[in-house]
Amino acid sequence: MERAVQILDLDATLAAFELPPGLLYLNSAGQTPRLRAAQQAGKLALARAAQPWASSIREFLARPAGVRELAAELIGCRTADLALVTSVAYGSALAAANLPLRAGQRVLALAGEHPSNVNAWHVSCARHGAQLQQLQKDQRRGWTECVLNALDRDVAVVVAPACHWHDGALLDLVRIGAAARAVGAALVIDATQALGVIDLDLDAIDADFLLVAGQKWLLGAATLSYLYVAPRHQRGRPLEEHGWARSGGLNYGEPGTTLPDYAEGAVRFDAGGIYASLALPMTEVGLLQLRAWGIACVRQRLGAWQQRLGEALAANAMGDWMTGRDSPHISALTPPGADATRCTGMASELSANGIVLAARGSGLRISPYLHSSAADAERLVAALRRWR
Repeated sequence: MERAVQILDLDATLAAFELPPGLLYLNSAGQTPRLRAAQQAGKLALARAAQPWASSIREFLARPAGVRELAAELIGCRTADLALVTSVAYGSALAAANLPLRAGQRVLALAGEHPSNVNAWHVSCARHGAQLQQLQKDQRRGWTECVLNALDRDVAVVVAPACHWHDGALLDLVRIGAAARAVGAALVIDATQALGVIDLDLDAIDADFLLVAGQKWLLGAATLSYLYVAPRHQRGRPLEEHGWARSGGLNYGEPGTTLPDYAEGAVRFDAGGIYASLALPMTEVGLLQLRAWGIACVRQRLGAWQQRLGEALAANAMGDWMTGRDSPHISALTPPGADATRCTGMASELSANGIVLAARGSGLRISPYLHSSAADAERLVAALRRWR
């Protein structure tokens, strides 16, 4: 597939993004800013969609194949192990459908976890007479120890993020994966807030399923996410019975012939309609740009920015506000006496003044990207001083 995409170097990162002048955007954990090249790719895709006679079936299938290849490279898995789905919620529902529960079993998840990663397990537990146990964080031990201490032979599935979406708190997925296997439990990971910045060793983790939303740190577009399916689960059933889930695609042969077997690999789990999604060409641009920049360089730059933010807070007698700083790209600020309601109000007031961040839990989540400068950190702290 031809890839005529303008790739920008790290010195041109600000020019790469579609951002209005004066906006301080610090909610990349919600969605990274849109690449200008991706925006243009979306416009071209919309124009192509209006002329369906101008494209061949070969071109139609090349786009998802190319995106699958690029995403698998960045995620660190085989292309054959990756399904293209519409959302983390879709992937979570598929994992739950292929990891059936028994009455009396438990599913472990974290308190405050993203609904897209746990709602399917609420439903599955209710259907099978199992229990969803959402663990509360012990501030002394952290999330990893909480999960490890709750594991026993009654646990059927561990549902865990690579880092918590509220504050970037990291989990040791290698230890959790080993402990889960020791008691016969499956491991389902939401890596949305990690991949694209933090490297994960999928071989060492040995997850059963891994979910990633594409529109965040992988610079994609909404409605296209990724689902890694371990080879041991690739004989499972998809959620949808569309043509591309079967071997041979739409070529079913003569009427009355037997329905073909499912396609080999994770492609059988692809979401219906995804091959025609306008998100595909936009996502391809984002993945190519991320590959060119390099995840290690992205991680270093975002870590340096968060360090600068910590220094600016400390210089203004607000150093103790930074209560979450595990990850290089996500931090959490907890103002004195803060609760969820107060933080929501603070985020709203900051937004009215051109500073966009997110209230999550009882803190303010700060998630910059490569467009963010040292001056942005200073501007944020200056705006926060009114609540000191």
